[in-house]
Amino acid sequence: MRAVSTKTMIKPEGKGNCALHQFIRRRFKQPNKCKICNKKTKKLDLANISQKYKREVDDWEYLCRKCHMKTDGRLKSFALLAGTHSVPIIQKTKEGKVIKKWSSIKEAATSVKRYQATIVHCLNGKTKTCAGFKWEYSNPLKSRSHSFIRKNRQQVLQINFPKKTP
Repeated sequence: MRAVSTKTMIKPEGKGNCALHQFIRRRFKQPNKCKICNKKTKKLDLANISQKYKREVDDWEYLCRKCHMKTDGRLKSFALLAGTHSVPIIQKTKEGKVIKKWSSIKEAATSVKRYQATIVHCLNGKTKTCAGFKWEYSNPLKSRSHSFIRKNRQQVLQINFPKKTP
């Protein structure tokens, strides 16, 4: 029996988006500029208009990355995470008493003479302590990963997040 590649097969009910994109690309040729901002570029994203991933060419358009992220709502979620590259964190005792608030992970790691990664492991719940201290993000938005944001766009736009449980 001959093996069949699942990447080239169109799956029903929105599954197999890679194959669906290939299907649309074969039937809808890429222009040289974005449909929204008219920016000329060689790299354009194939964007779904209805968010239902239909196998209809009219339901797709080519957009530059920025316009694609704007129309999908992803640019807002990244803007919430953006600002500064430093992430403010809180250093606590094992009992939970606040010792100091740090403006960045790098600054805290240098002070306690540990690698930044070991503090990040503690912040993300992989370890309970680092250098004998507990660590927490001072801003709950910073503790959310990009995959969380992609899956929960509407929740990201809310101000109060539910506390992340370990």
